[in-house]
Order: sequence, then C-alpha cells, then structure tokens
Amino acid sequence: MSVVKVRRGSLSFIGDKLADVTPLVNRAIQFLDEISSKPGIYLERIRRDRKYFESAYLKLEENLEDLKKLKDEMEQRGFDSPYFAIGMGRYGASMSKSSYRREDVEDQRDVARHKMFFRANASLKKGTFERTKCAIASHNVVIGHMEEFVSIACGCGKVSRGKEVTR
Repeated sequence: MSVVKVRRGSLSFIGDKLADVTPLVNRAIQFLDEISSKPGIYLERIRRDRKYFESAYLKLEENLEDLKKLKDEMEQRGFDSPYFAIGMGRYGASMSKSSYRREDVEDQRDVARHKMFFRANASLKKGTFERTKCAIASHNVVIGHMEEFVSIACGCGKVSRGKEVTR
C-alpha cells in the first residue's frame, strides 16, 4: 500500500530555542508540524473509498486556506525580507558602513550580541516563511492531482471525472 508522507520540517528545533520570538512564528511552526505529523494519504484507500477521498480532499483544502492566511499575515509583517528591518544585507553584512558609532569596545560588543540575536530571529522568520510557501505549493500539487485524476461512478452509471467530482 502506497503512502504519501511529507518529512518533518527542519526548523522545529529552532522554534524551541527561540520560543518567545513572535506568536506568529510559533503558531506557524506548530501548524506546520501538526500537518507533517499526521499520517499520510493512502493511495489505495483513496481509490476504493469515496468518503476517505472526500475527507482527505476537504482537509487539504482547509489546510491550504489556513496556510494562505498565515502567508498573507507573514507578508504583512515583513517576513519575506526580515533582514531589511534590522538594517542588514542578505548575508549579515551591514547595509551602510557607519550604521553605529564606534565609541568604545563595550558598546561594540553589545551591538554585536544584539545583532546576533536579531540575525537568528530574522533567519527563523525567513525559514518559517519559506516553509509555509513550500507547504502551500505541495498542498496545491496534491489537490491538483486529486482533482485531475479522480473519477467516481454513481449508481445510475454516470461517471464524473476531474473537477466535476469536487463540486
């Protein structure tokens, strides 16, 4: 029997270390982990059991809507470019050479520590955003395959195919 299963995300362990970063990141990580921890879709059972097909399809649609809402909220909060908000370029380099004054060594160390925290926070946001986009893409693929290749015969002998079935 074939099972479709998505591997658990790699950002789960980071979420435990930076648990209080933002509630949106925590909610997204928990939702993505919840989706990935559920058992896969059994292809043989989908072919035989119409109720199983319907419940799997509806659950995927529901998850897709929740994922899209999460993605929209993340985009509104700047998760697609979190490094810009902390004044750094893509790879942690400062965007301007004189982003802070170098008055004494203690301030420099303090700024470096803060930048390290903000860099980790920005990486977590960016990674969670990317993971959400990947989950949306995979849900779209699965739903598309289900809509494309489904065919159900009713008692009257009529066979419904494709998107006709999902209406």
